[in-house]
Amino acid sequence: MCSRLFRIEDSVSTPGTEQEQGTGLGLLLCREFVEKHGGQIGVESTPGKGSCFWFAIPNGTDKS
Repeated sequence: MCSRLFRIEDSVSTPGTEQEQGTGLGLLLCREFVEKHGGQIGVESTPGKGSCFWFAIPNGTDKS
């Protein structure tokens, strides 16, 4: 399922803690923003335990 989280073709949305319904677009928007800034985004997940989402964006300073 983790591989589907960042693809628009496979919108994944589950009810929130108060049964609110999401659009499934949040992670897609995050991926687009991060990649447009030259970064990377990902997730590490353990079923039944939880997920850890991460991203890295270059700081834009050229040290050369």
